[in-house]
Amino acid sequence: MNTGLKTADTLSQWFAVSGRHSETMHSAAIVVADDVEEFGLETAVALAELPADIARLNRSYRRIVAQRTLRKVPEIFEWCGSPVQVFLRHDEVYVFAVACGDFIGMANQLELTDAAFVVDTTGRQQTLQQSGPLTNFTTVHAFISGTLRRISDETEIPELSGWEPVIYRPSSCESFASAVTGRSIHRSLRVLMVPGRVKVWCSESEIPNAALALSSRGLT
Repeated sequence: MNTGLKTADTLSQWFAVSGRHSETMHSAAIVVADDVEEFGLETAVALAELPADIARLNRSYRRIVAQRTLRKVPEIFEWCGSPVQVFLRHDEVYVFAVACGDFIGMANQLELTDAAFVVDTTGRQQTLQQSGPLTNFTTVHAFISGTLRRISDETEIPELSGWEPVIYRPSSCESFASAVTGRSIHRSLRVLMVPGRVKVWCSESEIPNAALALSSRGLT
C-alpha cells in the first residue's frame, strides 16, 4: 500500500473516532492525504478545517500561484458571461484574482451582476490567527461571486458617482459593509471592482452620491 492510501486509512479512522461519520468519509480522507503529500501537514490541516468550496478555492489558488499559471487579459475575456469568484491579490501589478471553474486569472477592473458578498467564518479566523493554507499563512475567505460582465487590466479609476463604496476589514468586520453607512452588504445587482483605496463599489446606493460623500471623508 502506498503512503497516500496508508495516510487516508489513518485519517478515516480518526474521522470515525472524532464523530465525522459519512458515506464520503474515506474520500475526504484521501483528499486530506493528497494535500499532505502536495502541501505538507500544516496546510492540509488548515484546508481540512474549511468548507469544501472554500478549501477548493484556496487549494487551487496556492497551486496555480506556485505553478505561475495565473491567466491574464485578453485570455480571460472569454470568461465574460460565466460565474466567477473575485478576491484581492494584494499585488503591485494586478489588484484582483478571478476564479472561473478550475482556472484563476488576474485583472485590475471588473464588473459583476447578481453578486453575492461572501465571508467564511473559519477562513477569517485562520487569517487572523495566521494559520491559513496560503504561503503567507492567510486564507482566501472573503470574495464576491457573480456573473462576470466586464474585465480589463486598466489602472485608471472610472467615474464612481452613484455607486456605493464597500469595505471589508478582517480584524473588525464579519461581513462586507458600506463605507458610508456601515450597513452590512450581502447582495447587489451590480458590483464594480477597481484600483484605488476603495476597490469595491455596488449599485442600489442609500445616498445620492456615494463617491462625493467618500471624498469628503478623505477616503478616495
